[in-house]
Amino acid sequence: MIRTSIWEKRHFLPHYDVIIVGAGLIGLCSALELRSKSKSLKILVIDRASIPLGASTRNAGFACFGSPSEILADLKNHSFDHVCQLIKKRYDGWNLLLNLVGRDQLKYEPTGGYEVFRDSDEQSYAQCQAIIDPINDAIHNLLGIRLYQEWTKPLPQVNNFAHIIAAPHEGLIDPGSMMKKLLEMIGQSEIDFYGGLACEELVEQTNLMEVKTSRGKLTANQVILASNGFAQKLVPDSDITAVRNQILVTSPLKNCIQGAFHYDRGYYYFRNIGSRILIGGGRNIALEEETTNQFDITEKIRRNLQQFLKSHLIPTESYQIEYEWSGILGFGKSKIPQVKRKSSRLVMAAGMGGMGIAIGAAIAQDAAHEILC
Repeated sequence: MIRTSIWEKRHFLPHYDVIIVGAGLIGLCSALELRSKSKSLKILVIDRASIPLGASTRNAGFACFGSPSEILADLKNHSFDHVCQLIKKRYDGWNLLLNLVGRDQLKYEPTGGYEVFRDSDEQSYAQCQAIIDPINDAIHNLLGIRLYQEWTKPLPQVNNFAHIIAAPHEGLIDPGSMMKKLLEMIGQSEIDFYGGLACEELVEQTNLMEVKTSRGKLTANQVILASNGFAQKLVPDSDITAVRNQILVTSPLKNCIQGAFHYDRGYYYFRNIGSRILIGGGRNIALEEETTNQFDITEKIRRNLQQFLKSHLIPTESYQIEYEWSGILGFGKSKIPQVKRKSSRLVMAAGMGGMGIAIGAAIAQDAAHEILC
C-alpha cells in the first residue's frame, strides 16, 4: 500500500470543488465550461490513462448528425419530435466544439457526408427517401438548415452502390489534434489534470465525495463522471452499456475516396485520411460479442471490414492494413445521452451512442450547468 505524504496531500491531492472522472471530450469540455463560469472553482480532471483512452482519441473523426437509415431506425423507438431534438442537440454540440477548439485545431474538412445504398437496399432507400422532406422541414424550423438531399452525381472510387443521400453540413476532423488542443486549454485554465490516475471507487459521505484512486483518496464537493462507456464500473445501477467499435486504416492508395460515408444504419462508416481509407464498424454481425469494454481486434470483424473494402472501395488496387484499433462507446437504453444527477454530489454524463464528436460539447455544457445550479 502506498501511503500519501504530507507534501502530496497539500499540493497534489488537496480537497477540490469539482473532480471530473474521465479526460475524454466530455470530461475536458465540462472542466472548461466550469472554468468559463467561475474563475475561483478548484477543478481536477483525472483519467486512468496517460493519454485519454476510450473513444475520444480512438474514433473515426466524423462530424455527423445521423444518417437517414440511422434516423429511420431511431424513429422506431423514439417520437419524431424527440429524434429531431436529438439531431438539433448534435448540431448545436458540434458548433460549440467548433467554436471552442477552432476549425484549424480540429483540422476540419467540410466534405459533406454521404449515405450509400446497394441494389439490394431498395426498400431501405425508399423508406429513407420518404423521411427526407419531413426531417428537412422540421430541422429547418429548428436550425434554419436542410439536413439531407438526394445525390445523383457520381462519386469517384465509390463502387457498386445504387443510390446516395447527401448530408452537406457534415465533415471530417482529426480527433488527436482536437484532444491535444483541449488538453492544452486545460493547462492554460488553471485546471489540474492527472493522467494515469485511475478512479477505483466513488464513496459519498455526508459532506463530500470520496474519489478512491491507486495513489490514495481524493475528496471533492461534487464529481462529474464522464467516462461514457465505462460509467457502469463506478455507477453499477447505470444502464450504460460498453460497446466496442473496430477500425482499420489502409496503406496509401493511388485511387482513394474523398469524404465521409455511412452505410446500413451507421453500422459501417468509411472516409479518407489523405490517400488512405479508414473503415470501421461492422459490429452488427456480432452484436453480443461487441458488447464489451475490451480493446481487442477480432478476426471476424476484420474479415468483414476487409470484404467491404474489396467489394466497394478497393476492388482492383493492392493495399495493406497499416493501422487497426478499437474504441469503446457508451450506449444507454435510449439514444438520448444521459446527464443525470445520481445524488446531491454526483453527476453522470454518458451514453453518447456513437455520436460523441457531434454531441459531446453540448452534453459537457449540460453537466457543468448541473453542477453549478
